[in-house]
Amino acid sequence: MIPSPHSTCRGVRGATQVAADTEPAILSATAELFRALVGANEITPEDLAAIVFTMTPDLTSAFPAQAASMANFESTPRICAQEIDVPGSLPRCLRLLLIWNAPQDAAPTTHLYTNGAEVLSFPPSHLAELAQVLAGGPKPESDAAQ
Repeated sequence: MIPSPHSTCRGVRGATQVAADTEPAILSATAELFRALVGANEITPEDLAAIVFTMTPDLTSAFPAQAASMANFESTPRICAQEIDVPGSLPRCLRLLLIWNAPQDAAPTTHLYTNGAEVLSFPPSHLAELAQVLAGGPKPESDAAQ
């Protein structure tokens, strides 16, 4: 789709932790996250330019892009990729990036992290804390507690 002069390109991010490495679990988690992102941002099929799906290397039983076809977005270009295998990263993680030609007057973008992937939504100011938590270390104390 060619964006209208009254739209702006936005990236909508989301992630979820998949219950198991099975085709039903991957497709169900993908569909659930996809529907939630589309609904929260009021995205229509004609305004979605592309979808990027990524999964951690421990998820291999299905292509998550199949789930978009089941949600009436079959004409939207889709691609699947594997995440970098970083030691200590969140296991069984599925991420989506929706490339959306949003109306210029659209509400602020809603990004969603569910089912254990909430740890990925830390603001940049908390990246050191996130790294420590993912490494299994204690949660850093805040400056206010000192």
